[in-house]
Amino acid sequence: MVESFARTLYHKAMQSIKDFTVHASSTGTTYVSWKDLEDNMDDYEDFKEWMFGQTCIEEGAYSWDVERYFRKKQGLPVMMD
Repeated sequence: MVESFARTLYHKAMQSIKDFTVHASSTGTTYVSWKDLEDNMDDYEDFKEWMFGQTCIEEGAYSWDVERYFRKKQGLPVMMD
């Protein structure tokens, strides 16, 4: 039981963009679908709050925003390109 709990904590701490399918839109920008984020992101509700006011497309969140969110969650500097 303790081992399972520890594994869950490790997974949450280590989740990254690599855990999601990145798609290319018709304009060439990359995004992660809302469905993929909702189904697989451990803290999707927090992500949605963080995304408030961000530009996105109907199909999903831009991949760079997903990456920035995970960097923030890991306490790493959030770089802007």
